[in-house]
Amino acid sequence: MKKQCLLSLLLCTTVLSGCATHSNSTAISIERKLVPVLSGTPLSIDLNANYLPPEYKGDNLDELINKFEKISIKDEYETTSSHISRLQNAVDNNIYAFMREIEFKLIEYNADSQILSISFIPTFTNSKEHLLYFLISSKLKNTGNYTGENAYGVSRDVKEYNEEETALLVNSSINKEAATSINITNIKPEEARKVGGLNYMNMGIMYICKIHNPSGLDKIAFEDSDFLKATITRPSEYTITRHFLNVDLYQVWVFDKTSGKVLTKQNIN
Repeated sequence: MKKQCLLSLLLCTTVLSGCATHSNSTAISIERKLVPVLSGTPLSIDLNANYLPPEYKGDNLDELINKFEKISIKDEYETTSSHISRLQNAVDNNIYAFMREIEFKLIEYNADSQILSISFIPTFTNSKEHLLYFLISSKLKNTGNYTGENAYGVSRDVKEYNEEETALLVNSSINKEAATSINITNIKPEEARKVGGLNYMNMGIMYICKIHNPSGLDKIAFEDSDFLKATITRPSEYTITRHFLNVDLYQVWVFDKTSGKVLTKQNIN
């Protein structure tokens, strides 16, 4: 099948199909108070643990998102106040632990000071709402192929992809440095080597949080989407669907996957 696409960008970056990238975002309130004190019932994690149990996977984020996406939908015959009250009643007092499956992070070790530094790039849903989120998992699937052609007659074989992502949405006014930059002190070279350098896949990241109790237009869970057009230099087309769970983030744990040893527990607020 051949798709004809009329585009006006330069040849080296010409989009092969359709218009510019777009995003469908859900309007939610960002005026929310921070809750610095962690209290509640740990669902599957011992908050005092120095080692994680073998094969520990954390709590199931997909199940929670599916549950609360349905609950967050306002019924046509439901008043706003009743809807907010229903959402608030649905939020439990559990403390959840979510494993970060995405592996992009910067790891540096200073053997002289024996400090292991880990940093992440914070991500925002869009420039208008400034909603900070942490990507937890991503599943990519090739859904098809087609031949795309630009206004200059240059064609490329284009691959189409669907990407499903899950993420934790947090308050944008949290201590972002604490959430995205972690220094582990007094860590011996032999221990740092196990999770750094070529062994970076052995480092695990876990977020300790509670489901955000909504107020106003807040939603507990919702969906957002982006569409990335193919170009001459990048002949791939992506439909990205993100599923968010609205949480209050309290701690970030760093651990060694091979041994389960918790290397640090960083408080956020």
